[in-house]
Amino acid sequence: MQSIGRPSRGASVSPGDIAAIVTALVAVIALGGGYVQFVLRRSGLGYVEFDVAFTSLHRGATHLIGEIACVIENVGSSMVIVTNVQCRVRYRASSDSEEATHGVEPSFEHAVEVDPGDVGTLGRHSFWVSKDRTFIQPGVTQRYRKPIQLPVEVEVLNVLGSFDYRIQTKGLTRALLGLAAQPPTDMDWREGIRHHTVRRSFSVSEAPNVSASSARNGS
Repeated sequence: MQSIGRPSRGASVSPGDIAAIVTALVAVIALGGGYVQFVLRRSGLGYVEFDVAFTSLHRGATHLIGEIACVIENVGSSMVIVTNVQCRVRYRASSDSEEATHGVEPSFEHAVEVDPGDVGTLGRHSFWVSKDRTFIQPGVTQRYRKPIQLPVEVEVLNVLGSFDYRIQTKGLTRALLGLAAQPPTDMDWREGIRHHTVRRSFSVSEAPNVSASSARNGS
């Protein structure tokens, strides 16, 4: 009579196989984590560089004509939507007292007069450089320019620049940022940042042409 044998057991997993599986999982996790970190670094807050520049164009008998430029560079990997580019320009004239100060800063007693219809949101002496909705592609530097007229007695300018922006993110990038690097509600650059500012001073009396190159974020 033929005997009925017991069913055979499945092949056992050796310690070597387990080690190989663990190594593969660790490699996949590391690769995924590296990709996430790359996305976060390239799309995160701080990858918009902003500066202001001034160039003296003409010095007449009573007035000086110059040009203000708001310089915005997109050094991230996502498109940046820009609106409400504006400036405020204060200055010191040769007739002003050198003793006048506000704490550690010198006093700029005068401001460029602004037409009532052109007043920005930085105060009554601020003016629009560009209110239009524009975009800056990754790796592109955009300059928003505006000519201004100043008294010929101007020696030093103090320029405050500001703009609003939003970083355009889609699909997987937006999901990863939402899960792994959720920005604070009052600084969510995916929804929009208002009044990103920078301030610089320029000597006008010593050089006929004064300009500044783009620099990292500052205020």
